[in-house]
Amino acid sequence: MPSVIIKRGIFIMKFGLLGAVNIENTVEAKYKYIEKLMALRNGMDILCFPEMFFISDYKEISYDIIKKLESIRLLIKAKVIEWDLAVSYGTVVCENNDFYIAQIIALPDGREYEYRKMILGKNERKHFKSGEEICFFDYKGIRFGVLLCIETHLPELSYLYKRKGCQIILAPFKMPGTMEKRIEIWKKYIPARSYDYNLIHICNNYYGGVYATDGKGDNIDIKNDGNINYLDIDFKDAFNNRVEYFDYSRNDLIEKYIDEFRTGDKDDTRKE
Repeated sequence: MPSVIIKRGIFIMKFGLLGAVNIENTVEAKYKYIEKLMALRNGMDILCFPEMFFISDYKEISYDIIKKLESIRLLIKAKVIEWDLAVSYGTVVCENNDFYIAQIIALPDGREYEYRKMILGKNERKHFKSGEEICFFDYKGIRFGVLLCIETHLPELSYLYKRKGCQIILAPFKMPGTMEKRIEIWKKYIPARSYDYNLIHICNNYYGGVYATDGKGDNIDIKNDGNINYLDIDFKDAFNNRVEYFDYSRNDLIEKYIDEFRTGDKDDTRKE
């Protein structure tokens, strides 16, 4: 089960190859796994776990599980402050009897952010309600945004984060399939998203696969230190400093057509 770690000055992604295999499928065991990796922080700044890390199957979700997750959330927040290490992890939250797929980001200064997935897959819509707000936060002088799984396929979401000044998109996934297949799919569109918006994208999947591209759309090499795979980015060379395509955006046109969509104007004068 991949985890993502970002280090001061250098961005490093690391993951354990046997993570998902060796973890007992209980929320308690998964918390112990997070706690174990936090204890091995070794100067790291942020540890990011995949989407819905605590839930393996929708059938597991119950109000009793939600209560356990709420308690674990408090434990993680306390450890984050104690160990000066930020943690991002996938979970499920409940409000007014509605369940949401969520990514929690706990920061060492006590701040905590909760992102609720806005775009749900077909099966997810049967079990969850969609969120209504993007989530971005500042940490160590960098602005981060969060997109979950299918949301990375929608360029308008990257546009919104870019407009908010984000530099890095954390993109946790929970998509079945082989690690090789997941990376093959990422390579089809993540580089273009990074290049067009000059954003770093860091992707990791619950079932295997870690992938990242810099603001120039270039793949970031994954290395191995003999124990774990990781990648690092020279932040000074991580963006396209020659041209910022986003600066050419015609926001007036975007707003004009959004207004038309809102009013239901579907007039199309094109002729066959």
